[in-house]
Amino acid sequence: MRNALVDFARIAAPLQARLQTALGGTKRTKHVAARVAIDFTAEERNSFGQVKQLLAKSATLVTPDDSDELILMTDASDAGWSIIVTAVEDWDPATSITEQQHQLVHCMSGTFKG
Repeated sequence: MRNALVDFARIAAPLQARLQTALGGTKRTKHVAARVAIDFTAEERNSFGQVKQLLAKSATLVTPDDSDELILMTDASDAGWSIIVTAVEDWDPATSITEQQHQLVHCMSGTFKG
């Protein structure tokens, strides 16, 4: 599911940090996690709301055909990185890449920890 949520890692970072803290020193299983009570801060509530919005607007992933043109796009900053793979069914060399009809194949992102 994360692969269909663009910018998931950055948006969910406060929630991931809270979960890591809450599960510190325990087995990291669903059974243990289900018994841990967590009260969200305002920042974490905001992050949770943004993740819900991402889920509501999540992109549909496609399985590319062998004849599709696959496009790999990457981006990085001081805070994180992203990789997006799209498929273009009818590639037109006379049309710019931004005007092609892209379908999302895969999306990954992450944050840098320092």
